[in-house]
Amino acid sequence: MREDIKKELVKAQKGELETVVIYKYLANLAKDEEVKAAFNKMATEEGRHAGILRKYSGQSLKRNDKPALRFRIMTRILGIRFAMKMMLVTEQRSAEAYAPMATSVPLMRDVVNDEKRHKKILQRFIDEKRK
Repeated sequence: MREDIKKELVKAQKGELETVVIYKYLANLAKDEEVKAAFNKMATEEGRHAGILRKYSGQSLKRNDKPALRFRIMTRILGIRFAMKMMLVTEQRSAEAYAPMATSVPLMRDVVNDEKRHKKILQRFIDEKRK
């Protein structure tokens, strides 16, 4: 595997691990049971994505909770809807970044599809003003 692709896989793996923490946090804040269940499912899927990326990167990474801590502080100040909007952007960027990798890493197609689905779920919750 090309070294540039491997570096991108490691970067993506770090992001997926961070996103697991964020979605679990949002699930704990959510009042609506459907929103809570969706966040928990997305956390599980993001963990699966990190596992897929680990398989291809060959690196077992430890989760860095510092970025997630900043996210939690911002969420407390600005609210869960703002946090959902931030995650919507994150999911969009992830899908765009992972798409080129899908040709070299077959399971990345599934990851890209999950990220797009997460974006749609977040957009629906934001549009419905659900918390």
